[in-house]
Amino acid sequence: MRLSVNAETVQNAIRQARHKSLVVRKKSFICLQNLKERWEFAKTHRLKTNNFWKKVKYNLITKYNIFGRRTVWRKPNTAVNPKN
Repeated sequence: MRLSVNAETVQNAIRQARHKSLVVRKKSFICLQNLKERWEFAKTHRLKTNNFWKKVKYNLITKYNIFGRRTVWRKPNTAVNPKN
């Protein structure tokens, strides 16, 4: 059996559950091991000359979000909850 549900009905049910549409919070995904490795890299390369850095090739990749901001549905003040 297939049910047909109106989009407004879904939105009303979400609002009744006191959920709100919120912009996704940016967070760093650097684990402790990677943080230590980055710190060691920075310490060993901080005194390199400008000539050295001119020879370094950078990979400039940018993510474009053409559909606007990402949003999530959740209750207010639950952003720091581990399951979110």
